[in-house]
Amino acid sequence: MEVFAKSNLLFISLLSSFVQFRELLPIDYRLCFCYSFKKKRVRSSVVERRPFKASVAGSNPAGPSMKMPYPTILKEKSKALRRKGFSLNEISKRLDVSKTTIHDWVSHSIELNEKARARINRLIIKGRKTGNFNKYRGESRGRYMKVIVKPKGWSKRLIKLIAHLAFDGGKRPGGYDYYNSNNTLINQVADLANELFGLKAHIREGDHGVMRAVFFSADFSRYVQRKIIELFKYIPHARIEEKRAFLQAFFDDEGNAFLDKKYRNSRVRGYQDDKKVLLIVEKLLLFFEVNSKIDRNELVISKKADIAQFKKEINFSPNLFLNPNRKNSIWKRKITKREILGMILAKNNSS
Repeated sequence: MEVFAKSNLLFISLLSSFVQFRELLPIDYRLCFCYSFKKKRVRSSVVERRPFKASVAGSNPAGPSMKMPYPTILKEKSKALRRKGFSLNEISKRLDVSKTTIHDWVSHSIELNEKARARINRLIIKGRKTGNFNKYRGESRGRYMKVIVKPKGWSKRLIKLIAHLAFDGGKRPGGYDYYNSNNTLINQVADLANELFGLKAHIREGDHGVMRAVFFSADFSRYVQRKIIELFKYIPHARIEEKRAFLQAFFDDEGNAFLDKKYRNSRVRGYQDDKKVLLIVEKLLLFFEVNSKIDRNELVISKKADIAQFKKEINFSPNLFLNPNRKNSIWKRKITKREILGMILAKNNSS
């Protein structure tokens, strides 16, 4: 007990010494003590309080800082440098403007030519080699920073790609994905993206036979989201071949040919949750003399003459196999949509 009492007295005397020492410190410093009794030891840490900034006539050190707008000439210079293939970091350092502001100025309004795009890609590759590596995500940032060349105007192939991504695609952080269980469509979308944008698709296998074509480019993702909105405004007034390309993408992704075992109630169907899209498809089919009707979330072509006209003008792409392993599948073998469509017309002709 004597030893315990002496240790307590020693601790109290040390504590009082520390308190007296604290009183001798300048007012701009504070001494904070943290006590830990787990290992019967005392720990202390000093937290510095920085002196207040001296007031200057005409200034308000305690109030919010006021940002003056950048001169218009800086914005124009940033766009000119971007067109030459300068990176956002290079422009930011040259103009002494934050990278975020530079991004807002040039990300949506500048179309890069092949030379500028090649220069930026070289900088990205150089960044990878010199250690521009994201340690938290375990992958190179340059993978997502790939800049694409934006095509000027619409074309059949661009419409088909954007339509596929609209119907069976989805955005994600740093890129855009296309989902389908059919190898033909996965390869078709991958080839279109590579041809139009020089963008390589990474194929991933998912659950239940569904595959993904993964595109690593935030620039491509933003471009696709913007073009999807533009496409649905443009397609009603597009050229006839462009309308056909749009309809082919829709029925390849969302459509099927239905024929029950008794050869009754045969029809071509297209599904879509957004009724506005179905209305657009219905109007486009009229340009090809194909009549259809909308029933809730599906568009139906049921008359023999309309199905024959659909086969002649639109049709399904070759090698689009149905999945025979689906629980609700009436086909227990691999069969294409084109084969079923031919069977429907053959039955109608014989009846």
